[in-house]
Amino acid sequence: MLEALKAFFASIFVAASPAPGPALQIGGADALAYAVPLIAKWEGKRNTAYLDIVGVPTICYGHTRTVTRADVVAGKSLSDLECTELLHDEVQEYRNRLRPFFTDDTRARRLPPKRDAAYTSLAFNVGVAGAGRSTAVKRLNAGDIAGGCEALTWWNKAGGRVVRGLVNRRAEEYAYCMEGVRISRRAVQTETDQVLAWWLEAGRQSKGVSFHHADALNALGVRP
Repeated sequence: MLEALKAFFASIFVAASPAPGPALQIGGADALAYAVPLIAKWEGKRNTAYLDIVGVPTICYGHTRTVTRADVVAGKSLSDLECTELLHDEVQEYRNRLRPFFTDDTRARRLPPKRDAAYTSLAFNVGVAGAGRSTAVKRLNAGDIAGGCEALTWWNKAGGRVVRGLVNRRAEEYAYCMEGVRISRRAVQTETDQVLAWWLEAGRQSKGVSFHHADALNALGVRP
């Protein structure tokens, strides 16, 4: 399986910088087309208003702003379409609030749609301030795209412990973030080992949860 993952990286990564070309002038719609379904997948959806685990009135994909306890008592329900529209508007808002944390050069050249979606997903999950001031953003602004993508994976804890769901979410965001990045073939071994080491360390820290190479391959969309 390790060889399969090495082959995967070797097949899609080739220089330590993005491919040369004109500046990326990407409209928000392109990024949202990836970000909305990505976030929907990991947030989960409940059409009827409910109280979350800490007692906050919630509906659809974790929406809380316009829901009240009275809505929960009344059993307020929204359709799938209404939930999707609500999520789309919220994701767009999070993306817009995150944009000022990126430099002009980053916005122009380092945020193709899928990478944009990965960073937006992080912001939606951990908050705009946390994502905007993170090492992931700082590295991207400094031109270290692969390093920025790696730093996304550090946000895998809740309550001080590693959570498998967050590990899996970060792995998919990492895959989105790294699409189109080219690194030297000599760096493939290091990149592969770092990903596997991160995955297995997450398993070690996560009480009672087993993590395997196959899990890493699966989350990255690689089949041994």
